[in-house]
Amino acid sequence: MAIDPVCKMTVDEKKAPATSEYKDKKVLLLHCRLQEGFLFLYCSVSL
Repeated sequence: MAIDPVCKMTVDEKKAPATSEYKDKKVLLLHCRLQEGFLFLYCSVSL
């Protein structure tokens, strides 16, 4: 089991409904809305 970095709940690697790549690693997320939050929190660029 993996941990969703946004909501901190466990995610089954085989059934993760959303994924992202971060620093060359696959990130598993429980929901596509959490994927949006992950991208905002971890992948936003400062201007």
